[in-house]
Amino acid sequence: DRIMEALDLVQIADLKDRMPDQLSGGQQQRVALARAIVIQPRILLMDEPLSNLDAKLRVQMRTIIKKLQRNLNITTIYVTHDQEEALAISDRIAVMNRGEIMQLDTPEEIYRRPANPFVANFIGTSNFVDGVVENGKVRVNNFVFNKESNYEEGSKVLVSVRPEQFKIVDKDHAALEGHITLATFLGDFINYEIRLEDGKVVEANEYTEQTNQVRETKHVYLGFNEDTVNVFPVNKEVPGDKDDQ
Repeated sequence: DRIMEALDLVQIADLKDRMPDQLSGGQQQRVALARAIVIQPRILLMDEPLSNLDAKLRVQMRTIIKKLQRNLNITTIYVTHDQEEALAISDRIAVMNRGEIMQLDTPEEIYRRPANPFVANFIGTSNFVDGVVENGKVRVNNFVFNKESNYEEGSKVLVSVRPEQFKIVDKDHAALEGHITLATFLGDFINYEIRLEDGKVVEANEYTEQTNQVRETKHVYLGFNEDTVNVFPVNKEVPGDKDDQ
């Protein structure tokens, strides 16, 4: 009875009489899940369980795992280097760097308010632009934040901007300017690679409902909402390579 219940939970009860070599990769992963939950564990550890699956199967399996975890109410520790997977499945995420926890928080808080540049760079895509504190406020080129800064006067800061936080604006409201070097249409948004005047390359997203054309090799001005971006002090910590952590 427990075997059939486990197979039902992972939606492969109709395959119960098949041999392993008659199962697809996704079906084999479901068997592995069923084997783990049939013993009714108090804690479940999943170590990169979807790493060998193709992109479509990964999305299907992470949905199954999330529903399964909610239905069974089993405390689950899920190890992954796939940031999208972590955001989709977790109630809380621990971002680690060389064995040290950089931040432990909800997926929403980690994405929107990362604790430091490493977390901002590791979870999602972040563009880092230089700023400075002048007259108690952060300034990026000619763009000055409205709110007061907590950082020391004259100190240098890093402003972390997600691609979706950039806005293509007119010159008077711009913090940065540059040229579009690559435009990639991705359905609901267009991703632009923009080379700034100082040579730095940033990514900006423009949602297709806000534009009726793909901008190509055009000079553009970029602004952002100061309430959504994150500001960090400049220190020895440099955003790391996601593949190395």
